[in-house]
Amino acid sequence: MQPLKLFLGKFKDYMPPELVVKKLVAEVVARQTGVTLASRDIQLTDYNIYFKASSAAKSEIFLKHEAIMMELEKELLGLRRMPKKLI
Repeated sequence: MQPLKLFLGKFKDYMPPELVVKKLVAEVVARQTGVTLASRDIQLTDYNIYFKASSAAKSEIFLKHEAIMMELEKELLGLRRMPKKLI
């Protein structure tokens, strides 16, 4: 009998669907800053998260970007392609 790790290895690099990650980012931003974003206002690339929002909303997000990134790291634990920057 082969170890379970061998069978689950193909899921190691699994990236959740983009919509799920966008909703999670919107929830975390709303909790940390109070800024409400729709998933269409968030764009994901390999390691960056881009926001389409007003200047005031972006400023609030960037002021609290460390707390947002820490919470996202907890929520997306184990993800290899974890976003690194908020832009």
